[in-house]
Amino acid sequence: MANGWTKERRQRQSLTIRRWKPWEQSTGPKTSEGKANAAQNANKGYGWPGIKRIASALHKNKKSQDEFSADDYDSMAERLVDAALDGDFRAIQKIAEAIDE
Repeated sequence: MANGWTKERRQRQSLTIRRWKPWEQSTGPKTSEGKANAAQNANKGYGWPGIKRIASALHKNKKSQDEFSADDYDSMAERLVDAALDGDFRAIQKIAEAIDE
């Protein structure tokens, strides 16, 4: 095979893992930050819909316009772009929550 994993090697690896049972040694996240990250593992759809919702709130929400200065808008926009480029949907969600308050 091109990647070096022959049928025999896959079988040996499978048996080794079954003997080793790493799933029994796993403890999962211990810190509250780790638990929060793990809680977002199944979250697949907040990305662009969330970004659109934030952009809409920034442009249309009168309350947001009154409460945020131009510097606040610039800061949120930069954080939003960085989060989107990094695929950090938790950061996008936090920005949305800050706007919705």
